[in-house]
Amino acid sequence: MRTLKPISSAPVHKAAINFLEFSSEGLLVTGSADKTIQAFDLSNLQKPAAQMRTTDAVFCGETLGSLVVTGCGDGNLLVFDISRSDEPLYGFGADNVGALHCLKIAADRKSIVTGGDSGQALKLNFSGF
Repeated sequence: MRTLKPISSAPVHKAAINFLEFSSEGLLVTGSADKTIQAFDLSNLQKPAAQMRTTDAVFCGETLGSLVVTGCGDGNLLVFDISRSDEPLYGFGADNVGALHCLKIAADRKSIVTGGDSGQALKLNFSGF
């Protein structure tokens, strides 16, 4: 059996990382229970290229170009542009019971489906992605 050896090991959040994905720009995007989203160039995991503050713990997310869509512990769905600002572009209370645990952007980029503590799947239609 082969053994993998880490090339870098660095704490990048103050709490659990619940979302991790590569953006199309090659940045590593992470979302955490510490209520932050961070984007890193893999050559420097010590200093984030971008950092965004969310309304609650990040439970899930997806990237779409420079956009990051996240589901939070307070039921909010937030959309950030990591190349522009640390403030959300959009916010929507998607689960009125509790946390959003999963989300998926449709292939046509015209809707998002979420699931959370309410036990219901919610489809949100939108334009602009």
